[in-house]
Amino acid sequence: MSDLRKKWCLSDKASYLPPKQRIKLRFANIFPLVEWAEKMCVKWHSLPLEVQNACKWLSENKPFIEELVIIKNACTTILGLLKTQGFNSTIYQQISISLLSNTNIKGEKETHFCQNITLYLEKLAFQLKDICPKTKTILCCSDIIESTFGKFKQKITTRNAINMTEFMFTIANFGNHFTALELENALETVSLKTLKNWKINNKNKRETNKKST
Repeated sequence: MSDLRKKWCLSDKASYLPPKQRIKLRFANIFPLVEWAEKMCVKWHSLPLEVQNACKWLSENKPFIEELVIIKNACTTILGLLKTQGFNSTIYQQISISLLSNTNIKGEKETHFCQNITLYLEKLAFQLKDICPKTKTILCCSDIIESTFGKFKQKITTRNAINMTEFMFTIANFGNHFTALELENALETVSLKTLKNWKINNKNKRETNKKST
């Protein structure tokens, strides 16, 4: 695929190129590559002869690609459930049923994938009560984390980077609505001297930890 990108990036065959991978976390976008390979195999007989010759390795590895497609579809189903509904006993059962379906056509790689996902979910289901005793559902969506840090970066741009450490602690308050009484209490009970001493103490702790490591 890398060779194809180099040869065809500015040619009339650019429409057949596989998607680019990220510089970091190169396997984080593996599924778009699998989708590209699947699409090429499905449309194989309608592809130009030159493209077929250059991508002969796709047809030679078709069984491997088909297994990757099955794994990709299983992952899409699992991630769709976890991202939109979180993890709970009901979702756990739905995923388990999905993984157990069509067991007679599973290959070695898909079987290995299903077994490991099942073991992970079994462990997570067992720990569910200890992880969140007050709720029956665990949120499994990184969008919350990404949006929080996006908001943080937006706020920090106009501030002095030296104060970033202190400002990081305001993340815990994002989305909260404080009453006038709560704000008044915070301003009256926490002094600048207390904050200054806290900063000095924590700076000393960090320096001590650096020396010890």
